Amino acid sequence: MTSHPSGAPLVGIVIGSDTDYPAMEQASRLLTEFGIACEMTIASAHRSPARVEAYARDAEARGLRVIIAGPVGRRISPACWQGSPSSR
Repeated sequence: MTSHPSGAPLVGIVIGSDTDYPAMEQASRLLTEFGIACEMTIASAHRSPARVEAYARDAEARGLRVIIAGPVGRRISPACWQGSPSSR
């Protein structure tokens, strides 16, 4: 699996805050090592659920095939919303 010809990311990584970055940085590095383009965004399911929902809803149109959400705590993972690439 590699990036689209345009170089657009195939994997989106969503974290709740910048303090979660160290926990997901390794996933980003590993994807990059395998030649899989990825992006990481901060969007809190607790503080900005609409932003997280919009990110998941628009993911497929932007070319994402997978969303990794972590750590998400007790809230529902954005990847579980209907219409997100990994809910199929």
